[in-house]
Amino acid sequence: RQRDIVDELIEMGWGVEDFSELLTLNAIIFCVDREEEIIPLSLVYYHVASKYCVNKKNVERAMKYAIERAFDNYNSNLEKIFGYTVHKSRGVTKNGEFIYGLAAYVRTLVDKNNF
Repeated sequence: RQRDIVDELIEMGWGVEDFSELLTLNAIIFCVDREEEIIPLSLVYYHVASKYCVNKKNVERAMKYAIERAFDNYNSNLEKIFGYTVHKSRGVTKNGEFIYGLAAYVRTLVDKNNF
């Protein structure tokens, strides 16, 4: 299932070349795997930080950078998920909004395809 989630995200244009993208990808996978649970963002940061032996603050900063890059590189898939808010002039979504929104979208795709 995790591979299917990664494949969906890559198909949407999410990269895994950069460490910040990898951290964000793991946060999204963590949220998708938790199904309907509401997970505090601090727990998501903690999970990713302990997996890669880094500081929670560094995870938060790296995710912010990855999200900003995603919006800078504009992908029409992001517009499907986040609507009209995907525009550089309107600013970037917050980390939690991005992670939870993308996780919910990927969860529906994965469930629809019965992975």
